[in-house]
Amino acid sequence: MLHQKKVQERLLSRICRLLNRKGKDMNTLKTKLKILIVDDNKKLCKNLSDILEFKGYETVAVYDGYQAIEAVKNNKFNAILMDVKMPGINGIDTLKVLKQIVPHTLVIMITAFADDIFYKEGLNNGEFEIIQKPIDINKLLGMLKNTHC
Repeated sequence: MLHQKKVQERLLSRICRLLNRKGKDMNTLKTKLKILIVDDNKKLCKNLSDILEFKGYETVAVYDGYQAIEAVKNNKFNAILMDVKMPGINGIDTLKVLKQIVPHTLVIMITAFADDIFYKEGLNNGEFEIIQKPIDINKLLGMLKNTHC
């Protein structure tokens, strides 16, 4: 598990460096959508923030479910990217609370685990999207691009 996180961090860091070489005007959005990133891995949050900001999104990073709940109560987000496995309140329990506060906001769950964990919790795919680790940046950007917020 630790090895997988390090590989993911290196991959995201490399992608970010490559994107920065191409110039800031590449594929930027006309209106900035605001994205909340929730993960206890601060380096992953930083790398995702860098990539998404380069692509024209505004980002806010928090590091646990409690901070995510507070952020959503105090700000409007167009989408939320959230890890499933976090200390304290996990991503699934946080998702349940967030869907009560902002039921129509796109939530993309980031997981290294099988999708069936969501079904065991009584959650269905209509409430959220799933992206597997290591994160396919193009797939993530496609999910965000299709957001109608």
